[in-house]
Amino acid sequence: MSRKTDIQIRRARAHEMDAVRALTRAAYQPWVAKLGREPLPMTADYDAAFLDHRFDVIDADAGLAALIQTQPRGDSLRIENIAVARAFQGQGYGRALLDFARDLAMREGKTSLTLYTNKLMAKNIAIYEARGFVITEEEVMTHGVVVHMMKAI
Repeated sequence: MSRKTDIQIRRARAHEMDAVRALTRAAYQPWVAKLGREPLPMTADYDAAFLDHRFDVIDADAGLAALIQTQPRGDSLRIENIAVARAFQGQGYGRALLDFARDLAMREGKTSLTLYTNKLMAKNIAIYEARGFVITEEEVMTHGVVVHMMKAI
């Protein structure tokens, strides 16, 4: 697929949290069978998260194409959620959002980006590793093994 070069990222607004929820649920749906449950981003309370997390989005003609949810954590900016609508995957939207998060972290004086994902989401882990993230810890939790990753900036 072709890569988009004119991607515009903007700050989400509170009234868009239903669209954020719908995009996230659709983007994560393919993982349900592999995990045997809905991934945590599918069950999050986005109205509550909007109060202390930052949401940035990429628009499409029919709604949202992609989003990133971040939160400052000490010297790092944590990526809580990154989701790309299935129709837009492979077009550079995820890459653009990761680059956006890096630039945002730099502007805020952070020294790293961090994120976490389920170990069974090996495809996503490989994508993050290709973008410079390294695994810093694996944590066994009730919902599976969580892989913590970090990228120095």
